Amino acid sequence: MKNITCPFCKFEAESFLPGGLEFDVLNKYKIVGGGFRKNKFCPNCKSNDRNRHVYLYSLLFTSLFSNKTRKKVLHIAPEICLMKKIKDVPKLAY
Repeated sequence: MKNITCPFCKFEAESFLPGGLEFDVLNKYKIVGGGFRKNKFCPNCKSNDRNRHVYLYSLLFTSLFSNKTRKKVLHIAPEICLMKKIKDVPKLAY
């Protein structure tokens, strides 16, 4: 039963690959996105949970992927999977 779909590559799976490092300080201060996670990496495109979250948030709650108006984007430390999606947006100076 496949119940997870990667928003970047549309790969469907029962789960993603685990990953992340275990450091006591990450657990102590409850650092979001820190530590070991069961569904960190997509087995197909290797996007991680943070990349997928940023993409879905931008898609659903911003106008970044809308081609209605001209926009400029400065992407600091670009993630490859997210960069590919942003570069495909018409009327966007990336």
